[in-house]
Amino acid sequence: MYECIDGHQSWSRYWCAISNGSLKFWKHPNEEETEKDPIAIVDLSQCVSERMELASKEECPRLRTLFIDVVHKRESNRLALKRFLLAADSKDDCLEWMRVTNETLRSLRFWPSDSNRI
Repeated sequence: MYECIDGHQSWSRYWCAISNGSLKFWKHPNEEETEKDPIAIVDLSQCVSERMELASKEECPRLRTLFIDVVHKRESNRLALKRFLLAADSKDDCLEWMRVTNETLRSLRFWPSDSNRI
């Protein structure tokens, strides 16, 4: 995942799983298995992108980078748009993440839940 922390921008490696309409991130795969709380969660019900897509080379020169745009509440209760850039290890992984995430986005739009609205 591409992150900006204290003005420094870099790629950080995380284990990611999709569950209950969210992307969940841990430092290591065994943390998911031990049911440790994820360090980050992206609620896909708040995604404003039509679908997860490959980022252009102009936007991100890193190969196999995907993106989605998500609306979230800031501390001031104001809404903000956040773009998530995620890179896969292989072409097959990239295509599978895109397929599964887009299936989840379609399901969330087809079966909306009032509890998942901002």
